[in-house]
Amino acid sequence: MSQVYKEYNHRFLLEPTKLTRIVDTVHDCIATVPGITLHDNFELFLKGERREKLSGVDAVVATDNSRKHKIQRLAFHCSAAVVGSPRTEYAVQVDFGGLSNSQQTAGTKAKVVSIAVKSDNAS
Repeated sequence: MSQVYKEYNHRFLLEPTKLTRIVDTVHDCIATVPGITLHDNFELFLKGERREKLSGVDAVVATDNSRKHKIQRLAFHCSAAVVGSPRTEYAVQVDFGGLSNSQQTAGTKAKVVSIAVKSDNAS
Protein backbone atom coordinates (compact mmCIF):
# COMPACT_ATOMS: atom_id res chain seq x y z
CA MET A 1 0.00 0.00 0.00
CA SER A 2 1.49 3.35 -1.00
CA GLN A 3 1.27 6.48 1.12
CA VAL A 4 1.23 10.20 0.33
CA TYR A 5 1.91 12.68 3.15
CA LYS A 6 1.66 16.47 3.02
CA GLU A 7 2.11 19.14 5.70
CA TYR A 8 0.83 22.71 5.71
CA ASN A 9 2.66 25.09 8.03
CA HIS A 10 0.13 27.92 7.79
CA ARG A 11 -2.52 28.50 10.44
CA PHE A 12 -5.98 27.28 9.54
CA LEU A 13 -9.28 28.43 11.05
CA LEU A 14 -11.48 25.35 11.06
CA GLU A 15 -15.15 26.26 10.86
CA PRO A 16 -18.02 23.72 10.81
CA THR A 17 -18.65 24.26 7.08
CA LYS A 18 -14.96 23.71 6.25
CA LEU A 19 -14.79 20.54 8.34
CA THR A 20 -17.95 19.21 6.70
CA ARG A 21 -16.55 19.99 3.24
CA ILE A 22 -13.25 18.22 4.00
CA VAL A 23 -15.04 15.11 5.29
CA ASP A 24 -17.42 15.13 2.29
CA THR A 25 -14.48 15.45 -0.13
CA VAL A 26 -12.73 12.46 1.47
CA HIS A 27 -15.94 10.42 1.32
CA ASP A 28 -16.59 11.40 -2.31
CA CYS A 29 -13.10 10.33 -3.38
CA ILE A 30 -13.32 6.96 -1.66
CA ALA A 31 -16.95 6.35 -2.69
CA THR A 32 -15.95 6.05 -6.35
CA VAL A 33 -14.92 2.46 -5.55
CA PRO A 34 -17.97 0.14 -5.65
CA GLY A 35 -18.84 -1.97 -2.59
CA ILE A 36 -16.86 0.10 -0.11
CA THR A 37 -17.68 0.58 3.59
CA LEU A 38 -16.49 3.80 5.29
CA HIS A 39 -15.54 4.19 8.95
CA ASP A 40 -14.92 7.65 10.45
CA ASN A 41 -13.17 8.48 13.71
CA PHE A 42 -12.57 11.92 15.17
CA GLU A 43 -10.23 12.50 18.08
CA LEU A 44 -10.29 15.80 19.95
CA PHE A 45 -7.32 16.82 22.06
CA LEU A 46 -8.51 19.25 24.71
CA LYS A 47 -6.88 21.51 27.25
CA GLY A 48 -5.59 19.63 30.30
CA GLU A 49 -4.52 16.44 28.46
CA ARG A 50 -8.16 15.41 27.88
CA ARG A 51 -9.12 13.43 24.79
CA GLU A 52 -12.48 12.61 23.29
CA LYS A 53 -13.20 10.09 20.55
CA LEU A 54 -16.22 10.85 18.38
CA SER A 55 -17.75 9.20 15.34
CA GLY A 56 -19.33 12.07 13.42
CA VAL A 57 -18.97 15.67 12.30
CA ASP A 58 -22.12 16.70 14.19
CA ALA A 59 -20.64 15.49 17.49
CA VAL A 60 -17.40 17.37 16.79
CA VAL A 61 -19.25 20.59 15.97
CA ALA A 62 -21.44 20.25 19.09
CA THR A 63 -18.39 19.95 21.38
CA ASP A 64 -17.81 22.86 23.74
CA ASN A 65 -14.79 24.87 22.55
CA SER A 66 -14.78 27.52 25.26
CA ARG A 67 -11.75 28.90 27.06
CA LYS A 68 -12.25 26.33 29.82
CA HIS A 69 -12.57 23.38 27.39
CA LYS A 70 -10.39 24.59 24.51
CA ILE A 71 -9.86 22.20 21.60
CA GLN A 72 -6.13 22.19 20.83
CA ARG A 73 -6.05 19.56 18.11
CA LEU A 74 -8.43 17.56 15.91
CA ALA A 75 -7.52 14.36 14.10
CA PHE A 76 -9.93 12.90 11.52
CA HIS A 77 -9.36 9.36 10.27
CA CYS A 78 -11.43 7.75 7.52
CA SER A 79 -10.77 4.14 6.63
CA ALA A 80 -12.50 2.03 4.03
CA ALA A 81 -12.56 -1.53 2.79
CA VAL A 82 -14.51 -3.54 0.29
CA VAL A 83 -17.29 -5.41 2.08
CA GLY A 84 -15.94 -8.75 3.28
CA SER A 85 -12.28 -7.77 2.95
CA PRO A 86 -10.16 -8.50 6.05
CA ARG A 87 -7.92 -5.45 5.63
CA THR A 88 -8.32 -1.70 5.24
CA GLU A 89 -7.76 -0.80 1.62
CA TYR A 90 -8.02 2.99 1.88
CA ALA A 91 -7.14 5.35 4.72
CA VAL A 92 -7.11 9.14 4.95
CA GLN A 93 -5.97 11.01 8.03
CA VAL A 94 -6.27 14.77 8.41
CA ASP A 95 -4.63 16.20 11.52
CA PHE A 96 -5.27 19.81 12.56
CA GLY A 97 -2.66 20.89 15.09
CA GLY A 98 -0.45 17.82 15.23
CA LEU A 99 3.33 18.07 15.47
CA SER A 100 5.35 18.26 12.28
CA ASN A 101 7.10 15.15 10.96
CA SER A 102 9.38 17.29 8.83
CA GLN A 103 13.12 17.14 9.49
CA GLN A 104 13.35 20.90 8.94
CA THR A 105 11.27 21.59 12.02
CA ALA A 106 12.32 18.58 14.13
CA GLY A 107 13.83 20.72 16.89
CA THR A 108 11.03 23.29 17.10
CA LYS A 109 7.89 21.15 17.59
CA ALA A 110 5.90 23.16 15.05
CA LYS A 111 2.16 22.48 14.88
CA VAL A 112 0.87 21.85 11.37
CA VAL A 113 -2.10 20.66 9.39
CA SER A 114 -1.17 17.32 7.83
CA ILE A 115 -2.84 14.91 5.44
CA ALA A 116 -1.85 11.28 4.95
CA VAL A 117 -3.45 9.08 2.27
CA LYS A 118 -2.82 5.33 2.07
CA SER A 119 -4.10 3.31 -0.87
CA ASP A 120 -3.18 0.95 -3.66
CA ASN A 121 -5.39 3.04 -5.95
CA ALA A 122 -3.49 6.06 -7.32
CA SER A 123 -6.67 8.08 -7.94
